Amino acid sequence: ILLIIVFSCLIGSLSFYLPRMFDNENNNTALVYLKDEVIYQFDLDNENKEREFLIHGSNGSMVLGLRKNEICVKESSCPHKYCVNQGYINSSSSFPIVCSYNQISIYVSSSSFEVKV
Repeated sequence: ILLIIVFSCLIGSLSFYLPRMFDNENNNTALVYLKDEVIYQFDLDNENKEREFLIHGSNGSMVLGLRKNEICVKESSCPHKYCVNQGYINSSSSFPIVCSYNQISIYVSSSSFEVKV
């Protein structure tokens, strides 16, 4: 019985991970939230060169840096600049970028839904 349980777990995990190992389309998507609402979505796979993007938070403006599979806050009107000091994040980053002063948070995920900017 123990062998059947171990075999079932192995088959289940392989059916979950194998399709992801051979999937070439990661679709790295950056979601920019103002409070609890998504205000921007960026398909980071399509960023061929580094560019900047201006957004407006609750208390001021911020400049985002976008490049292939990564996003950061380059400039912010907040007093402490923790969001700027965090640097670039990608889909394997453990933490989102959060600017509590401007009520902006930025998450990067690998998903397969369509992104519009």
